[in-house]
Amino acid sequence: MDIKINEISKIKKEIKVVLSPEKIETYADKAAEIISSEKAIKGFRPGKAPREMVEEKLGKESVWQEACNIALKESYSQIMKENDFPVVSAPDVQVQPAELGKPLSYKIIIELLPEIVLPDYKKIAKEIIKEKQEVKVEEEEIDKTLEAVRQSRAKIKAVSRSAKEGDEVLVDFEGTINGISQAGLKSEKMPFILGEKKFIKGFESQLVGLNGGDSKTFLLEAEASDSRGNKEKKEIQFNVKVHSVSERELPEMNDEFVSSLGQFSGLKDLREKLRENIKTEKEFKEKDRIRAKIIEVVVEKTSIDIPESLINRELDNMIEEFKARVAQSGLSFEEYLKRAKKTEQSFREEWTIDARKRVLGGLILEEIAKKENIEVKDEEAEKEVNAYLSRFRSQQVDLPDPENLKNYIRNLMKNEKIFQLLEEK
Repeated sequence: MDIKINEISKIKKEIKVVLSPEKIETYADKAAEIISSEKAIKGFRPGKAPREMVEEKLGKESVWQEACNIALKESYSQIMKENDFPVVSAPDVQVQPAELGKPLSYKIIIELLPEIVLPDYKKIAKEIIKEKQEVKVEEEEIDKTLEAVRQSRAKIKAVSRSAKEGDEVLVDFEGTINGISQAGLKSEKMPFILGEKKFIKGFESQLVGLNGGDSKTFLLEAEASDSRGNKEKKEIQFNVKVHSVSERELPEMNDEFVSSLGQFSGLKDLREKLRENIKTEKEFKEKDRIRAKIIEVVVEKTSIDIPESLINRELDNMIEEFKARVAQSGLSFEEYLKRAKKTEQSFREEWTIDARKRVLGGLILEEIAKKENIEVKDEEAEKEVNAYLSRFRSQQVDLPDPENLKNYIRNLMKNEKIFQLLEEK
């Protein structure tokens, strides 16, 4: 076997291979067996016809071509194994037609994982962790949470009058920008408590004065995400239909109300439990912010060539995520593209920089795990998978593929170990 390996770039290689007729001949018997198992030879069981009979019935050329196919696959596998190439995608194979009794020549172009030279990620983590903010819980945050709990326990009574502040209004609504329905700005029979101001500024005030059965169209200016997730001011047209208007009777904030919420000794005890929960949630958010900043800075300080196949794979994932968000608005992806006067390719071009960052972030975490000998054992991953699945087995839901779920959870656990190491350092 004659092999020549040329470096196209640091992450791309060209491999030229020539296999002699003698080498191909060693696979001829196996080739005949494969052919006779696929094409019946009278008088023989599938795969049991002698090579001479196969060549007589189907031609020597057919056996030779099959032998060439086997030789190509096995020689490629041998080359990959001997050179330990970290291939990231299916190879581009170009084969010259192999004539009977002649050498087989083929060329393979492969993309490889890049060699990553990491910056001092421990030093970067140490500096960024210094920026970690102390989490505090203000009394007004507890008051706001208590009021939300109180609001959730309100008694509701339908009324035949126009809506006013404090009422609960059940509406259908759809927000469009330039005639295009927006993901996250469409819903049916959504309850709004007028005065809470939990939605787009000015939306609830437009509902004041409406009665059950009324419809209304109005414009609001608000921040909306573009195709890359960047925020910008947009004029949104809302079409709403009111189903009903209801009065809300709120319970008094006393010990009787507190006891209805659970095992609390009183209002003071409830406030302390809420304080703990709010603090825990804020600590998680701050931890995630710091971790994201660490990866962001490491990415900025890492310069490598990334295989196009990895970027394209990530772009595929981003497109699928975007399609899911569009579907939530009730549009097909094709209809969205038509209304937005865009193509899938234009989105891919816009998102290429973000896809590169996401790929690089993943490669960096893998490289850190390798350098720090961080791994997740099978039993660790299986324990988490079983815990996850046990929460859904009694429910009528489609469970994810166990192997895919295991890989996903293993990756999450590995990343958690990486960040824990960096935080300890």
